[in-house]
Amino acid sequence: MRIKVVIIGIVLGLMSCSTEDDAQIRHADLIGEWNWVRTDGGIGFHIHETPETTGKRVQITLNGDDTYSLFENEQEVSSGIWQLSMKESIYSGEEERYIELSGDYQNQYLVLKGIIYGLETDTLRLGDNYHDGVTSRYAREGSDSIEL
Repeated sequence: MRIKVVIIGIVLGLMSCSTEDDAQIRHADLIGEWNWVRTDGGIGFHIHETPETTGKRVQITLNGDDTYSLFENEQEVSSGIWQLSMKESIYSGEEERYIELSGDYQNQYLVLKGIIYGLETDTLRLGDNYHDGVTSRYAREGSDSIEL
């Protein structure tokens, strides 16, 4: 009987370790510096903003310790904690990763919390998960994926 209890304890311990590892892997692809490329959407798809149209160069740095820094024209304007959760996406109808930055930075043309979709090695798309909402696209710092 004692051996069964020890085996169950070991199995439960291993299961909890793999859950922590899965959580790390789940957000490792987001860690790094991301430059805002453009935001599009809105009612009738009337919003089309870029750094050129707004005069604002925005960069978000997502750190492995779940902290972030947000820079506008090379000045830090927000920092705090970023976290992931799973939410139902209006785009796919499935549960997808949802990112949220904790700061109070307000900006009418950036999506800073939303569904992560179309993630590639050097392109991040965040949709605000609203019908007639907007989507912001970011390029990983140092990448060539700045095409419009």
